[in-house]
Amino acid sequence: MILSNATLWFSGYAQLCNGSLGDPVAWINFGQGTDIGPPLPQTITNYSFVYNVCPNDGFYTITSNTSGCFGNSWHSLPQDHTPNDANGKFMLVNASNSPGVFYLDTVRGLCGGTTYEFSAFVANVLRPGFCSQAGIDPNLTFTIEKTDGTILVDYNSGDINETSTPVWIQ
Repeated sequence: MILSNATLWFSGYAQLCNGSLGDPVAWINFGQGTDIGPPLPQTITNYSFVYNVCPNDGFYTITSNTSGCFGNSWHSLPQDHTPNDANGKFMLVNASNSPGVFYLDTVRGLCGGTTYEFSAFVANVLRPGFCSQAGIDPNLTFTIEKTDGTILVDYNSGDINETSTPVWIQ
């Protein structure tokens, strides 16, 4: 079972360097509040939405926290990654064994010949020692394409390992 928790920010910048990179061209988050949802449009993910903070395999939810999932085999997350974001929501995905598209979106208004940075924060919510050591760690591929489908760049995270405490990875 792939267990992943993703808060995604698509950030574009005019340059890649140390220091201030400027304001994001696009900032995608999942809202705020203590209620579950709303579901994402069906064009964004091929996973099914559930009104539950502990989605089963092949499902996802939008929530500001999660706790006690699957006999406490998942980390409890009291908030999303964003600092000072009271009740900020995140997308919690419990992927199936078959790879799927968990998030797809188009950023418009970008300029040709400009360098942009893509950034996302993800965490593996599976705690070590559960699932009879047979849990499947998230392994994500991010692909940046032109609107005609031409791939500009792709990046594979490799396995995002289980950790003793929740760790958000950029």
